[in-house]
Formats: sequence, C-alpha cells, structure tokens
Amino acid sequence: MAKQKEELKGKFVQNTTDASYALEVRNEGELAPVMTKVFRPETINGQDGKVLHNGFTFITTEELKMLQEKTRFNRYIEKELFKLHDTLPDEVITLDEKYATLLQENATLKSGEELEELRAKVAELSTENASLKKQLEDVAKKPAKAEKDK
Repeated sequence: MAKQKEELKGKFVQNTTDASYALEVRNEGELAPVMTKVFRPETINGQDGKVLHNGFTFITTEELKMLQEKTRFNRYIEKELFKLHDTLPDEVITLDEKYATLLQENATLKSGEELEELRAKVAELSTENASLKKQLEDVAKKPAKAEKDK
C-alpha cells in the first residue's frame, strides 16, 4: 500500500515594506504571547548582492486563523503591507529548493506510488461500475415482470 505523506497546509506572506513586523497572539487576560510570528522584508547584502531573506514567511492555516482573529494582520493585508500567496513565486525559489523538489518528484515517480494508487482506484471504480450495471439490469427486469403478471 502507498504511504500517505502529510503536508503542511498554509500560505506564504510577503512583506512588501522595508521593515520587519512581529505580530504576537495573546489569549485574553494573559501577558505572555501564545505565538509570535516575524515577517521580515526582502533583504539584500549591500556588499555582495546576495539575498539574505526573500521577504516571504510561511504560516500554517491555524496560524493564519489566529493572526486574523487576534492581531492587526487583516489591516496589514488591506493596506497591502502584506500579500498572501498560495505558493512561492518562481522568482524567489532558489536553485537548491528547485533541485530538492525535482529530486523528491523523481523519487516519487520511481517508487510507483502514484501508479499503484491509480491502479487501486481503477479497480475500485470497475467494481462499483459492475455493481451499478447489475442494479440497473435488475430494475429494468422488474417492470417487465410486473406487466406480464397483469
């Protein structure tokens, strides 16, 4: 059987400003934050031109919900200080990340996991199709028998 790999679900937040923002989520009546999320801007080293930070921060669906309910996050989105993205744009993905992704896809394809999943699904659908055809034939035969009895 194919193993199901659990992926983190969430969004990428792009900080479009030149400043870092730290948003703290606190429960009512508590001083200590439950969660602190830092959103750094795109940062480039002035001497060698290397990108130190691309300006994107990944947040999970749960973190997004907490930020929207208990911080100024929505206001920052409205003012376009932050932008939400489902995936990282191609221009900010490094060659190392692209290479790692391609290696992972290659391993998945070589393992045949997807093929086995598709074969199992086809077998399941074939069984279901045969069952439905039999039910349809049974229904079609019943009215014919009822008319003969009259």
